[in-house]
Amino acid sequence: MATEALRTIVVEGVEGCYLEVGAGPTIVLLVSPFARASMYRPTIQSFQGRFRVITVEMPGCGCGARLKRPWHFDAYARWVAAFIEAMALERVILIGHSHTGAVATIVGAQYPDRIAGLVLADTVGAGGARSILGVLVGCALCVPMEIRFVLRGAARIARNLWRHGRNFLVQFWRAVRADMRADAQRVGRPVLLAWGAIDFVMPVSGARELASHLSDVEVYVSRRGSHDWLIERAEEFGAAVETFVGRVHGGATAAHLV
Repeated sequence: MATEALRTIVVEGVEGCYLEVGAGPTIVLLVSPFARASMYRPTIQSFQGRFRVITVEMPGCGCGARLKRPWHFDAYARWVAAFIEAMALERVILIGHSHTGAVATIVGAQYPDRIAGLVLADTVGAGGARSILGVLVGCALCVPMEIRFVLRGAARIARNLWRHGRNFLVQFWRAVRADMRADAQRVGRPVLLAWGAIDFVMPVSGARELASHLSDVEVYVSRRGSHDWLIERAEEFGAAVETFVGRVHGGATAAHLV
């Protein structure tokens, strides 16, 4: 999956990029601004036989437009909601990972009519604000468990930092200091919290805290998963999402597990 395969789209006057593969229920996967779509290759491949999956590099990330000023989570959520409308997507399952988990949460709170459900994977702000030192130490502790991800992605992350440097650094700060608990209370759709049990960046205790603020939620914990387990353990993540999607489209209410 090369970067050249990404299509460009202008939404609300700002360009982003996306890749569409597969067939079935529609999933929109939001790429973290600290990563690239190509870094999610294992996840996309695990979805491809199950879903129509649309992977999005938003403005301020990858081949998306350079931003004159770094966006807040609300601006990203507004762009995502407009992207879903521009693509004429229906019954969407929106997936946010880490930073974009906060974006997806706000979409669920402010634009529930655009989606059928949310999957939040190791999202920032789940347990409230953290310290920069704590997050950096957590990243270092996760590296040995994600060495393939780190080796595959180092050059891509560096290019992202070079192209979108200011936004990259500001988004890191906002991710560290995020507190999504109040927004979670306003989410009007079923939610799957999918977490790594050994995530030192955003610990699994945050998933249980966030779950207590959601009305229709289930929690899936990968026993061997770290912060980026949805990539490193893509088949396990894909199976968990498939079960959730079946429940959402089948009309069942998710179990509330805390």
